[in-house]
Order: sequence, then C-alpha cells, then structure tokens
Amino acid sequence: MQPLQFDSLSFLRGQERIFLIGGEIHYFRVPPDQWASRLKLLKEAGGNCVCTYVPWLLHEPEEGTFILDEPALDVGRFLKLCAEMGLWAIVRPGPYQYSELLNAGLPGWLLENYPQVNARRIDGSPLVWPNGMFVSVSYLHPDFLRLTRRWYKRILPLLAAHQVDRGGAVVAAQIDNELMGVHEWLGSWDYHPLVTGIGHEDGNWPDFVRRRHGDLAAINAAHDSKARTMAEVLPLAESKTDSLADLRRVMDYRDFYFEQISQYALKLIQWMREEGITVPLVHNCASPYMTGYFRETVERCSGQLLLGADHYYNLDLDWDQNQPSPKYASKCLMSMELLRGYGFPPAVFEMPSGSLSDWPPITPSDAACAYGLNLAMGMKGVNYYVFAGGENPAGTGTTCDVYDYGAPVSPAGDIRPLYAAVAGFNRFLDQHRWLASAEQATDCRIGYSLDQSRHPRKLPVDQQMLMPPGEAWSFMRKGLMLTTLCGHWSPQMVDLADEGFVKDTSRPLMVAGSTVMAAQEQRHLVQYLQAGGKLILSPVVPTLDERYRECRILADFLGGVEQKRCSRGAPLASVGEIGGVLINGALFEFTQRPATAEVIARTQLDPATIGIRVQTPGGGSATLLGFHWRQSRREHERLLSQTLLQSGGRPIIECDNPNLWTFVRSDGRQAMLFILNLFSSPMDASIRFRDPTRPEQWHSTPSCKLSAMEVQAWTPDAGCVWRSSSSLSGQALMI
Repeated sequence: MQPLQFDSLSFLRGQERIFLIGGEIHYFRVPPDQWASRLKLLKEAGGNCVCTYVPWLLHEPEEGTFILDEPALDVGRFLKLCAEMGLWAIVRPGPYQYSELLNAGLPGWLLENYPQVNARRIDGSPLVWPNGMFVSVSYLHPDFLRLTRRWYKRILPLLAAHQVDRGGAVVAAQIDNELMGVHEWLGSWDYHPLVTGIGHEDGNWPDFVRRRHGDLAAINAAHDSKARTMAEVLPLAESKTDSLADLRRVMDYRDFYFEQISQYALKLIQWMREEGITVPLVHNCASPYMTGYFRETVERCSGQLLLGADHYYNLDLDWDQNQPSPKYASKCLMSMELLRGYGFPPAVFEMPSGSLSDWPPITPSDAACAYGLNLAMGMKGVNYYVFAGGENPAGTGTTCDVYDYGAPVSPAGDIRPLYAAVAGFNRFLDQHRWLASAEQATDCRIGYSLDQSRHPRKLPVDQQMLMPPGEAWSFMRKGLMLTTLCGHWSPQMVDLADEGFVKDTSRPLMVAGSTVMAAQEQRHLVQYLQAGGKLILSPVVPTLDERYRECRILADFLGGVEQKRCSRGAPLASVGEIGGVLINGALFEFTQRPATAEVIARTQLDPATIGIRVQTPGGGSATLLGFHWRQSRREHERLLSQTLLQSGGRPIIECDNPNLWTFVRSDGRQAMLFILNLFSSPMDASIRFRDPTRPEQWHSTPSCKLSAMEVQAWTPDAGCVWRSSSSLSGQALMI
C-alpha cells in the first residue's frame, strides 16, 4: 500500500491528489469475528481509511500487566485485516482517548495510585468533572510522563510493525486526543504548582515570565505588582477589573499554558519517533473555536504534525445547534480557514455520522447537508465518527453499555439510513476527484488575528480598551463574515501575522479592529496600504500592542486618528447612500482625523462622525467604520457591498436570495458552484457566477430550487450534479 502524504492543498497518494475518507471503527467494541464485515461495509461506502483508538485502560488494566493479544484486543490482527482489505488505518494510542470511555481512556490504577498527577485549579483544588466522565491530568507531570512513556514503549512497536513502509495499513498516528479540550470544558487551565512552577523561584512559569518581560522589576511593572521574589509572581485566572496590568497577567498565563501544551506535544512526537513510528503524526482539535489555541504547537512542531478539527453540530439537547445551521457553518468555515492558514489541508478528524444522544437525533438529511457544506468550505479529509457502533467492554463506558451512537452500521451489523448519506457523499467525491485539488474562488479577504480568538469573550472596558480582542473576534465571525456570505461575496481568510498577504492588493481586505493588535500585524497593514491596498477596518483603530502597551503604528500612519465611545443619538446610521443602518453593537466617534479624510458615515440623530475614508501614500485607501454589528438586516449587506465596491471589489457571484450561501471552487481547469440552504424551508434563487478559469465568462443557474437543509453542487457544463438530499438514495441528480 502507498503511504499517505499531504501538503498545504490536499492529501496525496503518490502523485495523485485525493480525499482522505475515514470511518471510525473500534476493534475493542466489535466482536473479532465481525471485524471483516464492518471493514467491508466501510470500503463499500467509499471509505479508504479506518480510524481507531487504542485504549490504554484496556491494554494495561492493572499496572504493569499488558494485554495485547487476547482475541477481542488483538489490535495487530485488526490492522493486518485492514491491510488485507486494502484500507489504510490511523491509530490513536493516546494517552488520552475520550470516546466516552471511563477516565477518558486512562487506566483506573493510574488515577488511584498517582493522584498527584491530577490537574489543579488556581486555588489548588483538583480539576475534575462532577460525574467523573472527564478526568483531567497535568500533561507535563513527571509521573504522568513516566507512565505514558512506559505505555508508548509497549504499544508503539506493535503499531509500528503494521505501518505501510513495512507492508501494513497504518498511514498515520495521532498524539493524545483533543488536547486542552478537557480543561476547556472544565472551565480552567491547569495550575499544578509542581508542573508550572507557580509559587517557586524556578520552574516553567517563572522562566516564561522572565523571558517575556525581563527581570523582577520589569515583571512588577508589567503586572503592576510588588513581588519581592519570583515565587510571589502569580498569575490571574480572569480579569475582573479594567486594569490592563490584570489583563496582562491573565494573558501571560494563557500564552504560558499554550506553550506548555506545545512542549507536551513535541515530547509525544519525539517518543513516537523513538519507538519506530515513521508515518505522519496528526492531532484533532476538540472544537472549531479552539483552532487558534494551537499556534504554539504548530510552530514548535513545525513539519512534524498535521492538525485537524472536530466538527460536531449536535451531541445533546444543550448543543449550540441541533442541525447544521448557519452558526455551525460559520464555525466550520472559520476552523478550516485557520487550518489552511497554518499550512494544512483542512481535515475534519471527527465528522458526525451519529450522535452521543438518541435525542435530538442525527438525521440522514441533516448529516448529508453537513458533509456538503464542509466540502463547499474547503474540507479535504473526513473521518466519520462513528461509522460502526458496538458494545463497551464491561465497566468501561460512561454514557451507556452499548456504544450505539446511532451510527450508519449498528452494533448488530445492520445498515441504517445514515449509511446512504455517507455512501452518497463519498460517491460524489469519487465522481469529482478533481475537487481534491480545488481552491475557493474569492473576491475579497478577511484578515484575522489569532490572538483575538484566544481572548475571553467578555472583558471590562473603558477608554483604554474600547474594543476588547474577544469582542472583535465575535464581530469578525458574526458581523463581517456572515454579512459577506449573505451579500454573496466570497471571502478568503488571511492571517495578519503572515506578511504573505501584503503584496496582494487585487482584492479588498476587511479587518475587525480591536484596541489591541500586535505591532507586527499593524506594520503589515501599513505595508499593505503602502503597496496600494484597500483596507476596510471596523470598529476601532488599534492603539495597543499584543502586550497591552501603547502602539499607534497604524493610527499614526492614518493621520493620527482618535476615537471615543459614542453615546449620542439613536442606534441608526447613514453610511454613504444607505440610511437606517441598525448598529446593534457599540458606536465610536472619530474625535480626530486627517483634514483630507472624507466623512462617509454619521449617526442619524444628533450626528456624530462614525465613518471616514483616508487616502494613503502609495495609492492605498483605508475605510474606517466606527461601529460594529451582528448580521440581522438587509442594510448590513448593502453597506458592506457598497464599501467593497467602492474599494475596488469585483463580485464573482450574483444571487437574488440572500438566505442562500454560495461558494465557487476551482482547480484552474474546472469549476463548481455550491449552493447552501441551511434553513428548514425550501428556497429558490437565480444565480450567476464568474468562471474562475475564464474570468470574463459568466454562467447562470436560473430557477434554482433547494429543499430544506440542502446543499447543491453545479458545474457550468452539466448543471446540478449533486444534491445532499438525493445522495440519501445513492443517486446523483443531473439537470
């Protein structure tokens, strides 16, 4: 079997660009005499890869006693069978497993005999889930690392023997599982004093703070503290004041924690390599909104780790959405664009093909819609979780005895309606393999700062912090992004820390401005304007750098603009020719602007200047809007379209129904239009789109009709080639 490779665009098998299509089948939950039938069903559904956990708690039930060859736990035999059937395999040996296993897959003896490894809250109390479903260890605790190393020494050589370079099926191995997820869900980072060095003169935390700020005097100045020794330099878990010093302490520990995670990830990578694992190493981000947490890990493990994400839309009643809604879609788009920004082919390592809860249900039509929207937004790899259900080994389940999951294949081996949704989507991928090489055709860009995604959503604000970074991140997703999609613009996300975007001035760049922006990112925006770029920035121009120190690089370049919070008038504004624009976010008045600046937006009552346009040296222009919004009204789409057009934007899609979202993907030779209806009522529209392979040629899709919760795919030559609803019967609709 050929190895699995990847680059920034897609996965590869030899020279062929392919979709990675995995299905989760747990050998330890399926009777060995049924392994072959489950694998056969996966292959017949279009899968090319099997994914499975290798649970530590099952293979070392008592300390020092390893079970590796009992029939029900013979992972080697399972992997041999995968190879015989021509299926790749991705193995996940932990140490964490989750998968609703007891102790998240960690052995019970580890937690009973070594309670010192438990993670700690800032007050020193253990970090535990009330019902015991999740157990939080301190990743870098020396005892946990020692025991993990011993586990790796026993299990990894067995897995390595089944790698593709030795004639086996294993093409990738995962380090740990959903790093930081357990801490995120429990509401606290790990503050274990032994691991972190908090309260000590030396250790990881004191070393980090010294590297960031300097000597003790500099640290005290940064934290507005009076520490006499490094042992007295303490972090904060959250900032409850508007003090920038307190916020600096919170963010210092956040960055320290993420650095600790990167050290742990690298250690696992090194151990895997030492034990003979030569295939690519992967990891799954626990949630779309956590992708930005992995910046340090991606940098530290550069070239050694592929990051993907989990994209669930419904696991129980309290989930943010119980269908693949616009909110879910926007999270998926953000997640995959950030993965692409890291340099990875966007991969969803856990895509729902069932649910932890029987109610609300995962229906075949909803699932097919979710698969289609993820593809439209750039997905190049998918792993259906779970593909086949099964029984938990006795005493190891936390939610049930039978891990049914409502999967496409039941624990008894029965085929369910979800199977058709999976198979129909996989069939579409096989019929249009060129999509593995495709990229999105775009007509505008949205710049993002990863720091914004890592900030608390709510922070106390004052005139020093008009717009906190977390609020700006929310505006970027719920305002700029959603309004752009409803207006049928096609945005590309670009990382403001990557200077690669600076020289591309062909499309306008929109930025959700926060009071805080890294000095490097401000310099990049200045360089972009100097190159002739067209910038649209809202709602505030940054005045602080990433360490919350005064930094006016961009503000000074724009003529020394100043803003203050505006409390006058009604929440309606006039922007250019568009009146009655609802400002359902904060308003900021320009109190100082260049004499040459053009006023383009005012509040409608007791007028205050809340929007200006500044021409910059080099032919660039900056449109500064002193307000932000959540997408809710047609005026939001009109004001953004007007601004993009005035900034030189050329739309590539025209659609008369703003409730449908559209994406065009092309490999330079072919093009496909995706149309998304993410609502529970049928929709219709007339759509025109510019051909990326021949930019002056437009194609029309008149009288396009979509069922509720449906994704359609159109090509210029064949018309509609796929509907998510029609895939349920395994048939592709041709028009």
